[in-house]
Amino acid sequence: MAQADRPPCRLFLNASAVPISADGLPIAIRMAPHTANAGKVYFATGSLDLSDMREDGSCDVLGSMTREVLEETGLDLEREARAEDRLYAVHFNRRFFVFRFFHLSQTADEICRRVERHMQQEAEPEIDAVLALRPQDGQAHPQDGQAHPQDGQAHVYHDLTLIILPFFFARKP
Repeated sequence: MAQADRPPCRLFLNASAVPISADGLPIAIRMAPHTANAGKVYFATGSLDLSDMREDGSCDVLGSMTREVLEETGLDLEREARAEDRLYAVHFNRRFFVFRFFHLSQTADEICRRVERHMQQEAEPEIDAVLALRPQDGQAHPQDGQAHPQDGQAHVYHDLTLIILPFFFARKP
């Protein structure tokens, strides 16, 4: 089939910053009931849009990542974290997900308390929980709820979370 005969293909590019606590735990959020991804646990993610395009035509993927985390959690990764050198990417369901690990100097408990304070200051917060994830959390199937030890609730994990967690915990430090 010639290129001109093919139907247009809609692909989406999402960028996620994965905050990592000083005690080595990835910090995720659960989306509030009024959001499009209500109840899903994942790392703050934004679809890249026109505001991410620079005048020279390049795309500010890293800026999109850190902006989403700042908006949703109050964590300023550009100032407070050490970014790993590598970007990682996965593709499924016509979506490309780019992610990067950012290491913070605070423990998971300290980070969760900060994010909870940020949530209380928001008139209509996008998130309703912050979670420090452990290796066993990545073993849930996206359609199955899994009780989380921090709050005792069952959580539904976003597909990307289920890819990032096993990858993160399998890496050699």
